[in-house]
Amino acid sequence: MIKQKQALSARDSRAAKRGIAGAGRWRVPGLLCLGLALATLVLFLPSARHDFVNYDDRGYVTENYHVHEGLTWEGVRWAFTTYETGNWIPLTWLSHMTDCQLYGLRPAGHHLTNLLLHTANVLLLFLVLTRMTGARWRSAFVAALFAWHPLHVESVAWVSERKDVLSTFFFLLALAAYARYVEGRKKAAADGMPPAAGRQLPASYFCALSCFVLGLMSKPMVVTLPFVLLLLDYWPLQRLPLIRPNLQRANLLRLLAEKVPFFLLVIPASIVTLASQKSVGAVASLSSLPVGARLANALVAYARYLGKMLWPVDLAVLYPHPLHWPAGQVIAAGALLLGLTLWVARSIRSRPYLLIGWLWFLGTLVPVIGLVQAGAQAIADRYTYIPLIGPFIALTWWVADSLRLGPNPRRVLGGMGGVGVLAVLGGITHQQLSHWRDSEALFGHTLKVTRNNPIACNNRGFYLAEQGRLAEAIADFEAALRIDPNNADAHSNLGSALGRQGRVSEAATHYLAALQTNPDHAGALYNLGKACENAGQMKDAVDCYTRAIHSQPEYADAHNSLGVVLATEGKFQEAERHLRLAVRSKPSFAEALNNLGNVLTAQNRSAEAVAFFSAALRLKPDYLHAHSNLGVALVRLGRIAEALEHYDAVLRLNPDDVSVLSSKAWILSTQKEARFRNGTEAVRLAARAVTLTREQDAGALDALAAAHAEAGNFAEAVSLAQRAEQCAADAGQKELAAEIQQRRQLYQSGRGFREP
Repeated sequence: MIKQKQALSARDSRAAKRGIAGAGRWRVPGLLCLGLALATLVLFLPSARHDFVNYDDRGYVTENYHVHEGLTWEGVRWAFTTYETGNWIPLTWLSHMTDCQLYGLRPAGHHLTNLLLHTANVLLLFLVLTRMTGARWRSAFVAALFAWHPLHVESVAWVSERKDVLSTFFFLLALAAYARYVEGRKKAAADGMPPAAGRQLPASYFCALSCFVLGLMSKPMVVTLPFVLLLLDYWPLQRLPLIRPNLQRANLLRLLAEKVPFFLLVIPASIVTLASQKSVGAVASLSSLPVGARLANALVAYARYLGKMLWPVDLAVLYPHPLHWPAGQVIAAGALLLGLTLWVARSIRSRPYLLIGWLWFLGTLVPVIGLVQAGAQAIADRYTYIPLIGPFIALTWWVADSLRLGPNPRRVLGGMGGVGVLAVLGGITHQQLSHWRDSEALFGHTLKVTRNNPIACNNRGFYLAEQGRLAEAIADFEAALRIDPNNADAHSNLGSALGRQGRVSEAATHYLAALQTNPDHAGALYNLGKACENAGQMKDAVDCYTRAIHSQPEYADAHNSLGVVLATEGKFQEAERHLRLAVRSKPSFAEALNNLGNVLTAQNRSAEAVAFFSAALRLKPDYLHAHSNLGVALVRLGRIAEALEHYDAVLRLNPDDVSVLSSKAWILSTQKEARFRNGTEAVRLAARAVTLTREQDAGALDALAAAHAEAGNFAEAVSLAQRAEQCAADAGQKELAAEIQQRRQLYQSGRGFREP
């Protein structure tokens, strides 16, 4: 048995030597690379048809104006200075900006970038492992496990997890550069170069260090890279031989010194990450989650990750933190971890990859295992993206070595079993990917496979409310509150849904409940402001909107509503400022674009207004208010034919729009150019408007009077003008009454009115 293990170790050593020998050439196994890439692309390509989800995607992309404006100098400066979302991740922000520059806010392009990065990571992992170990087929199998494991769906299918696939890209590039560096050092030693020459670090070392920096700027979870490099130094790079202990200690000290620049980068990265997480309130306090509870969850989390690696079912975007685990589960998890550690440690001489893979898994999970609790999750699928590489390596090498010692039939069956495992994983991944098509599917599935998940209830309800499915949304919000009665988001969203059903007093109760839990809750402040505005309490509405904006400076809805209220008070410049901020924060906000056009029109800036009305219509082609308002602006600019087209668009969709009926009738009655005038049609349109307003609207009566004058019915025109004048006077519209009186005098003299 001892001889067998020694033979195995020698074989493994020879393979590693073949991998890192100083040939200086990185032979690319083209067919394997092509197969891995194509299979990964085909498996994950359905994600390109998926939508954004309402879990972080708004903050990262769709409602982050710094991002959706694309690559700008202001955006680059912001990317390097912001702690938004609780992380310092400038490269991730720049990648999202680049996507917006290329694809706008079409989700397909954003998903495709994630997929391409994941595919690149698969190939990098394969090539790095092949180079380090010389074991091509084993490396390919590890890369396939990494590529197609269902736990990695979240990192690829979720646009907001760009930071995962991007940071791993630089992590693996750093490993590749480090392997080349080690290769160079071994070649130098083999060539008998003096020790002094070894002090000069080659470019590949600095390349690895640079890639580490880029990885930290993408997601700070890669702080564990120096630890991984030390593991790889032992196996497969074999820079720490077990024989000659004195030499081993010297080598260890040298290798540690070699990693000092890497560890020095870890310190500021960790400090910045902790500070940024605290700045957004993402870090749980010790009073809310004691140290004992954190340690217990960490032990259970390690065991749960292993379980989901081996049996990847019931995967969810959010696993709620239970706060306290049963003592039996904690003890069982601790025993499992200890037992596995002792087992792999015993095999360190004959099967070093077992310990290395196990320590890779344990170590790379440390930043997210919950000792510093950030967020509401107990575990997260995305956290396994790098850590599972370790167990994949350990299991692949262990099974492969076990099969090599057996007869040929066993090896054939083993190969078939490996293919079967990959096929099963691919099938589960395909199914898991379908849950990410939109927020309803994502959180609906999450609610099926988890319990007591108020965030999932709230997020699905939010999506349903946006679709107008208010009864279903209310049920979800109420479910969230049954689980967590102090959930401010659910209170605010439930109030909004109730308000849209006309249940105003119930809605207000929930807004106040949300603010009692969180006085700065931007959504509740905004919703309460809308309730005040609808009740005519404009001063209170302005106060609520202002507080909401103070809490969330890029809150597009609050800026829009505040702008509308200010415009009704005649404060057009202030209104314009807030409406422009609304449009900047949310470029797809058609209502804000329309409102901004109205404010510009009110300031006699019709040419500018036309651009905003047109932008609103590009987003919502059937937006009646934008068509109507654009028609008004075009009339002011003398573009009558275009204005009539937009009025006709409104009347096709809503034949009873009084304002447009009157406006079109007025054009057909009063334009100087005869080609636009049509008295008969004008009378028909204006008469309809008068009927709809029960003859109580001065504007409609005035339009009908002008239409009769154009048709030659001057007596009727005079009579209608008198009634219109009286209606205007009764309504306190003195200027309009005076204008109608002047037109009546024209009709009395047998002349129609013409616009100047």
